Amino acid sequence: MRKNAVAALSLGLVAIAARAEESARLDHVLLVSVDGLHALDVANYAAAHPDSALAQLVNHGLTYSNARTPANSDSFPGLLALVSGGSPNSLGLFYDVSFNRGIFDPANTTCSGQPGNLQVYDESIDPATPDLIVQPIYGTIYTGSSKKNAEHGGFSFGDTNVGLVVSNPRLSRRAIKSPVATSQVAASIVKALGLDPGALDAVRQEGTQILPFLFGE
Repeated sequence: MRKNAVAALSLGLVAIAARAEESARLDHVLLVSVDGLHALDVANYAAAHPDSALAQLVNHGLTYSNARTPANSDSFPGLLALVSGGSPNSLGLFYDVSFNRGIFDPANTTCSGQPGNLQVYDESIDPATPDLIVQPIYGTIYTGSSKKNAEHGGFSFGDTNVGLVVSNPRLSRRAIKSPVATSQVAASIVKALGLDPGALDAVRQEGTQILPFLFGE
């Protein structure tokens, strides 16, 4: 008998397919990631739009309202956590853009002045990657500009809290307030497919657990 799983997942919305039967593994898991979608956004939208696809996922799934993405919260570590089971602690990636002090801006055709320009997807190029990160008072933004009113990424609960929904037609609606990490999604997906989560390097290194109550634990 073929078992299909439907799920929704996010840096914001997160869903992974749960068990189709108590003792059977799944054949398919759909992972959907919605950038910037917080747990409160999921709750408010599902309540305001009870006939929406999101509300249907919530009605047949586990909603983890206290889920957090790895800090420093940003696209790169956030996505990697979902698919690797790890955080910057084991993956070594903190941001999708690094500063390369050996190249010039493409617009600087004469290569004059001090070299330095942004370069994507290579954390190793910046020898000045910090060993210490200071977290400012929540809401503090260091700039003299009067135009900027928000920062991108951070360590606070407001920055790292995301919507996490695990949905399957055979699941009953349940809200779970236990603290969880989005890195647990990868471990849970692997287990749902009948494989060993410990086969993921980051899961072994960080001791990443599967999501609670998903498999009856």
